[in-house]
Amino acid sequence: MKHRPLLASLAACAVGVGAFAGAALAHHSHAEAYTAKLAAPDGGGAAGTARLLDKPGKGRDVLTVVVRGLAPRTAYLFHIHETDEPGDPCAAHEEHEHEEHAPIAGWKPGKLVSSKKGRAVATARARGFEKDADETYWVEVETPAGDVLACGVLKAR
Repeated sequence: MKHRPLLASLAACAVGVGAFAGAALAHHSHAEAYTAKLAAPDGGGAAGTARLLDKPGKGRDVLTVVVRGLAPRTAYLFHIHETDEPGDPCAAHEEHEHEEHAPIAGWKPGKLVSSKKGRAVATARARGFEKDADETYWVEVETPAGDVLACGVLKAR
């Protein structure tokens, strides 16, 4: 019978810890997801998808790219850009100077290596990226020489 007060105290502590953990989780923001359909600027063969998980604060932000229609067993790069200019940056790609729209700081260009069937999947990471609501973000897949093979604007899911 002496164990009942001890068990009651332990149960009360467990409920208190659970409530504290629930409150902490309620104040933690969830990652926001953005996706883009990647297409060749000239309507050519390369196509795919990009997915950005923007984790608020100092979380590890993740950009995943899946591309098909590439040359077999070839290396490529992909990265994310931003602009405050109106319009579709992929449609107006040829009008923009590449240097004006360098990849976003904190994001290292990701490396893609295509399979023998011309498909590639890769991920790039950054810390502390925060998407600005006034900016347009897009993903480009390029040859090492800088030729854009596929481009897509990231949109909220």
